[in-house]
Amino acid sequence: KKGEEIEIEFTNKGKVEFLKAKVFNCRDRLPAGQVCLVTFDVPEHARRIRYLLRMFLKEAGFMQHQRSVWSSSFNVSHPMSAFVKQLKADQWVSIFTAFQS
Repeated sequence: KKGEEIEIEFTNKGKVEFLKAKVFNCRDRLPAGQVCLVTFDVPEHARRIRYLLRMFLKEAGFMQHQRSVWSSSFNVSHPMSAFVKQLKADQWVSIFTAFQS
Protein backbone atom coordinates (compact mmCIF):
# COMPACT_ATOMS: atom_id res chain seq x y z
CA LYS A 1 0.00 0.00 0.00
CA LYS A 2 1.34 3.41 -1.00
CA GLY A 3 -0.62 6.19 0.68
CA GLU A 4 -4.20 5.78 -0.47
CA GLU A 5 -3.30 3.48 -3.36
CA ILE A 6 -2.93 -0.26 -3.30
CA GLU A 7 -0.36 -1.85 -5.59
CA ILE A 8 -0.53 -5.47 -6.66
CA GLU A 9 2.44 -7.29 -8.14
CA PHE A 10 2.19 -10.60 -9.94
CA THR A 11 4.56 -13.45 -9.23
CA ASN A 12 6.58 -14.73 -12.18
CA LYS A 13 4.08 -17.57 -12.60
CA GLY A 14 1.20 -15.08 -12.47
CA LYS A 15 2.85 -12.93 -15.16
CA VAL A 16 3.29 -15.98 -17.41
CA GLU A 17 -0.36 -17.00 -16.93
CA PHE A 18 -1.56 -13.44 -17.62
CA LEU A 19 0.43 -13.28 -20.87
CA LYS A 20 -0.77 -16.72 -21.93
CA ALA A 21 -4.35 -15.57 -21.40
CA LYS A 22 -3.72 -12.48 -23.56
CA VAL A 23 -2.55 -14.70 -26.42
CA PHE A 24 -5.39 -17.22 -25.96
CA ASN A 25 -8.06 -14.50 -25.86
CA CYS A 26 -6.84 -12.38 -28.77
CA ARG A 27 -9.43 -12.27 -31.55
CA ASP A 28 -7.80 -9.45 -33.51
CA ARG A 29 -6.98 -11.01 -36.89
CA LEU A 30 -4.07 -9.81 -38.96
CA PRO A 31 -4.84 -8.46 -42.46
CA ALA A 32 -5.28 -11.10 -45.15
CA GLY A 33 -1.97 -12.65 -46.16
CA GLN A 34 -0.17 -11.80 -42.91
CA VAL A 35 0.73 -14.08 -40.01
CA CYS A 36 2.44 -13.89 -36.65
CA LEU A 37 5.47 -16.14 -37.16
CA VAL A 38 7.34 -17.69 -34.22
CA THR A 39 10.68 -19.39 -34.85
CA PHE A 40 13.04 -20.79 -32.25
CA ASP A 41 16.27 -22.68 -31.72
CA VAL A 42 16.35 -23.57 -28.03
CA PRO A 43 19.53 -25.39 -26.95
CA GLU A 44 19.41 -28.86 -25.44
CA HIS A 45 20.22 -27.65 -21.93
CA ALA A 46 16.94 -25.66 -21.99
CA ARG A 47 14.79 -28.45 -23.44
CA ARG A 48 12.07 -27.86 -20.81
CA ILE A 49 11.54 -24.34 -22.20
CA ARG A 50 11.41 -25.76 -25.73
CA TYR A 51 8.79 -28.31 -24.67
CA LEU A 52 6.70 -25.67 -22.84
CA LEU A 53 6.90 -23.33 -25.82
CA ARG A 54 5.75 -26.02 -28.26
CA MET A 55 2.86 -27.06 -26.01
CA PHE A 56 1.80 -23.44 -25.54
CA LEU A 57 1.89 -22.69 -29.28
CA LYS A 58 -0.19 -25.79 -29.98
CA GLU A 59 -2.75 -24.92 -27.27
CA ALA A 60 -2.93 -21.32 -28.52
CA GLY A 61 -3.94 -22.51 -31.99
CA PHE A 62 -0.70 -21.82 -33.83
CA MET A 63 -0.07 -23.92 -36.93
CA GLN A 64 3.18 -25.89 -37.01
CA HIS A 65 5.17 -25.67 -40.26
CA GLN A 66 8.36 -27.28 -38.96
CA ARG A 67 9.40 -28.40 -35.46
CA SER A 68 10.46 -24.85 -34.61
CA VAL A 69 8.39 -22.70 -37.00
CA TRP A 70 4.80 -21.83 -36.03
CA SER A 71 2.26 -19.29 -37.30
CA SER A 72 -1.01 -17.68 -36.27
CA SER A 73 -3.42 -15.46 -38.18
CA PHE A 74 -4.05 -13.43 -35.01
CA ASN A 75 -2.20 -10.26 -34.03
CA VAL A 76 -0.38 -11.72 -31.02
CA SER A 77 3.18 -10.52 -31.66
CA HIS A 78 3.31 -8.22 -28.63
CA PRO A 79 1.90 -10.60 -26.00
CA MET A 80 3.97 -13.47 -27.48
CA SER A 81 7.10 -11.36 -27.22
CA ALA A 82 6.34 -10.48 -23.58
CA PHE A 83 5.58 -14.17 -22.85
CA VAL A 84 8.90 -15.29 -24.33
CA LYS A 85 10.78 -12.61 -22.35
CA GLN A 86 9.06 -13.73 -19.16
CA LEU A 87 10.24 -17.29 -19.86
CA LYS A 88 13.76 -15.87 -20.33
CA ALA A 89 13.84 -17.50 -23.77
CA ASP A 90 14.07 -14.34 -25.91
CA GLN A 91 17.66 -15.12 -26.89
CA TRP A 92 16.42 -18.24 -28.71
CA VAL A 93 13.03 -17.12 -30.04
CA SER A 94 12.17 -14.72 -32.87
CA ILE A 95 8.68 -13.34 -33.47
CA PHE A 96 7.71 -11.64 -36.72
CA THR A 97 4.66 -10.33 -38.49
CA ALA A 98 5.19 -11.76 -41.96
CA PHE A 99 3.51 -11.98 -45.32
CA GLN A 100 2.35 -15.44 -46.29
CA SER A 101 2.42 -16.43 -49.94
